[in-house]
Amino acid sequence: MLSNYQLSDLLLDQSQAFVHLTLNRPSALNALTLEMTRVLSMIMTQAKRDANVKGVFISGAGNRAFCAGGDIKSLYQQGMAYRRGEIAENVASVFFNEEYQLNRQIKTLGKPYVAFLNGITMGGGYGVSGHGSHIIATEKTVFAMPEVRIGFFPDIGSTYNFAACEGAIGLYLALTGTSIDAADMYYAGLCGFISRTDKSERIQALLTDVVKKSSPENMMDNVTDALSHVHVAPKQAGWIERNRERIEACFSRSSVGEIIEAVRMDTSEWGKRTLEELTFASPTSLAVTFEQMKHVKAGMTFDAVMAQDLILACRFIQGHDLFEGIKAAVLDKTKSPRWSPAANDEIRAVDIARYFEPLSQSY
Repeated sequence: MLSNYQLSDLLLDQSQAFVHLTLNRPSALNALTLEMTRVLSMIMTQAKRDANVKGVFISGAGNRAFCAGGDIKSLYQQGMAYRRGEIAENVASVFFNEEYQLNRQIKTLGKPYVAFLNGITMGGGYGVSGHGSHIIATEKTVFAMPEVRIGFFPDIGSTYNFAACEGAIGLYLALTGTSIDAADMYYAGLCGFISRTDKSERIQALLTDVVKKSSPENMMDNVTDALSHVHVAPKQAGWIERNRERIEACFSRSSVGEIIEAVRMDTSEWGKRTLEELTFASPTSLAVTFEQMKHVKAGMTFDAVMAQDLILACRFIQGHDLFEGIKAAVLDKTKSPRWSPAANDEIRAVDIARYFEPLSQSY
């Protein structure tokens, strides 16, 4: 079985062949630290190799969140140290590098990886769930990739998943960072099941029973079948489904500027909310994210997306808006970031193109 890792922020229960991982920082909404990421990576390496491990089940401690993302306060501190010349750029970006490697390990595990998204699931939280084989939401799920609101971009390979959404749904989610529920996640194809229970222990027991009845060859299918029996269809259409026509009309445009103007003309509740989301976001983040989605929808592989995510993350570390966004949202809590450039019509294509240029050093 797996080695026993002693880390209070990440609990490992391997009493059954379907091991259970619990993100255990409920007071911090189970946000990921670098140490947690490293231990998860080691566990994934062993789980892939160990024939006694039939699958992985991951959930979050407490009732509020699965995982609200990465520890952005630590990211801010690292970034400031880099900007002061105290550490090298590849040291400042080490969390992203290791986080993205973990995302790939989950994607390529080759065994069932079941994520139970009970509560807030954002940013890096989707990175350790959304690339698994089986993603379960509950009535408490609140999902978002809100990075454009802190001067960043939807990373952790999320644009690969967004690009697979029908029509303009993925671009809408990427550019607005809007929060959606389980019904919307299911409608958009971002989860495979909505659980009628919010108790992770019941799902764990279900998976333990599946192992007893399955061979390695039919394990994946049997997990799918078992989870289908706890799945409940949404009781009503979600925000995205109710506003699908508006999303398609406004987000099937050829530039961020055109999208904003189309949304501005929509005077519905959806239009007002969406305009607020777009105009609050970093103009640089919107432009980079729009370009990133174009690249991914053109047919990039998952590995290519992850490699491009690392390039973009390093470019944002070099820039202004990421640290301004974190400062305004988390540290000063003014909620009034001063973006640079400050407006979408000030964005230059040549500057956005530089974000996608290969890195000059190895990471």
